Amino acid sequence: MPPLRLAIEGCYPSFQSTDLVMRILGVLCSYEIVHRSQPHDLLIRGPFSDGSSKRRIVNRLLGTTNRFLGRNQPVRLHVSSENPFSENYQDFGQSGCDFGLGHEIRHGDVRYQRMPHWWNYVDFAAQGVPSPDHWVRLGEPLNQGQLLRPLQWNRNSQTRAAFVTSYLNSQRRFLMEQVNRVLPVDGFGRAFDASISDHTRSGFTKRQLLTGYQFSLCPENAIAPGYYTEKVPESFACGTIPIAYLDKYSSIDFDPRAFLNLYDYLNEGVASGLQRDLLSRRRMDELASTPLLKKEIGLDQLIAFIKNVLDCARAF
Repeated sequence: MPPLRLAIEGCYPSFQSTDLVMRILGVLCSYEIVHRSQPHDLLIRGPFSDGSSKRRIVNRLLGTTNRFLGRNQPVRLHVSSENPFSENYQDFGQSGCDFGLGHEIRHGDVRYQRMPHWWNYVDFAAQGVPSPDHWVRLGEPLNQGQLLRPLQWNRNSQTRAAFVTSYLNSQRRFLMEQVNRVLPVDGFGRAFDASISDHTRSGFTKRQLLTGYQFSLCPENAIAPGYYTEKVPESFACGTIPIAYLDKYSSIDFDPRAFLNLYDYLNEGVASGLQRDLLSRRRMDELASTPLLKKEIGLDQLIAFIKNVLDCARAF
């Protein structure tokens, strides 16, 4: 069987080498990456592939060219693990794609399979899916065993919170200020050190840094149902109590008893709510004894979904 002809557009720069979708594709089939202007069987479209006016013009021109040349429409797979409030972002429904993979919660939609962003950082080698060669920010992949057992808390480290981030918007600054009223916060990353060019060149890994702290301030990039990145599981795996900012749907992935959620304190006041929990023996015992995950992540459904997408692409 000839290799699958695969075109990719609108995805983040390291998508081909790190994304879980690409790693599973590499297990299921042989493929060659081709430009969108060439004939292809499968088109993977990121959330920004048709969001800007320039991209829409280019896409229309390519569509016209393909029709003129009599080419079949490829199967289109929307893949997104990006901030849904980013400029020009398109979700699965807006993308016009045949199938979708990503963080969205879409019950009953057989054309869509949920694959939360943070799965990209998990070691699935035991399930036959290889990991990337390098894990620049964390230092090594997330091990499910660490997330399925109670927190290995850095009890003897500083009673402070580390905050690793590349940018500070008004929301993050507010949360940091509120936490700092109760618990000292130390900032790291490009947002606090202008000499760091980007988050892959910080000069430290999270595992190295967080071992010196009891807590990690790790607010999400945005509040959106199902959108949960690596921040909470990485903090947990490094032995810190995550001080997160997630919506109420986060229990679909994580046990809410295993981390402190600033979102829960909005009505009473972030600082006062956090202080109450930090002073609660019951809550602190709960944090130290509750695994982050309620069950192991199985990839069977995800792999079966991608196999179906490949079958459809081959049929064309």
